[in-house]
Amino acid sequence: MIIDHVMKFIYIDATYFKIREDGRYGNKALYVCIGIDNEGKGKILSCKLCDSEMEKKWESFFDDLKERGLNGVGIVISDGHKGIQESVSRSFLGAAWQFCHVHFMRYLMKLIPKKKQSSVMQIVKQALEN
Repeated sequence: MIIDHVMKFIYIDATYFKIREDGRYGNKALYVCIGIDNEGKGKILSCKLCDSEMEKKWESFFDDLKERGLNGVGIVISDGHKGIQESVSRSFLGAAWQFCHVHFMRYLMKLIPKKKQSSVMQIVKQALEN
């Protein structure tokens, strides 16, 4: 599928599934990319099954998207996986990387003492809504 609209924002993530291959079960990462066009409409741009979330795998995933016409990316939103961050900086020159809100909140809550988590979460949620 050709990507014929500028996608200023892309959301990327991977989730793992047990896959049977050659008579054996193993974990595989399913990469997903959702683009947001100039009208604010989201579109699934790609899904790909990969062996891992290594930096080179993400770069290959991004290369495939660019070959199909992905351009104009200004912000890439994902979890904090180092492989993603490194490959974004090389694959989308000038684009910013940002934690998605869900992963940001999970990371933040790991740093906050349990008794203060509820109040901190309310403050951060309010800030993110504005």
